[in-house]
Amino acid sequence: MKKNLLISLLATSTLTLAAAEVVTPEVAAYRTRMEHAQDLQESIRDGIRAKDAKTVSTLSRELTDLLQDDERYWEKKQIPDAVNLGRQSVRFAQQMTTDAGAQRLPEALDNLRQLQKTCLACHDAHPEKRVK
Repeated sequence: MKKNLLISLLATSTLTLAAAEVVTPEVAAYRTRMEHAQDLQESIRDGIRAKDAKTVSTLSRELTDLLQDDERYWEKKQIPDAVNLGRQSVRFAQQMTTDAGAQRLPEALDNLRQLQKTCLACHDAHPEKRVK
């Protein structure tokens, strides 16, 4: 009985490993950037709610840098729609930084909302499935 259980566990483990997605370091780095971008957006929203323009500006600048890395990633992968969405995202993040720096938090919130729309559009387009 123990032998059958061991064989069953090994077979299940093998199938699980075989089904696991192979991820290159470059794709893993992209995914990490996107997770961090999501975290930054949530923190920016919290900063806007707290009326903390300095924090919003600092986080928006960090988000801009991250999104510029993402834009370069899509340029390298030659996926035009993702490049275009990446550029839009960078512009919204840059404007959010400017608005927060000038204490214009309602405008920063508007830019955050627009940024989130471009993020959603990119996610819906699934450009990562076209990466070679």
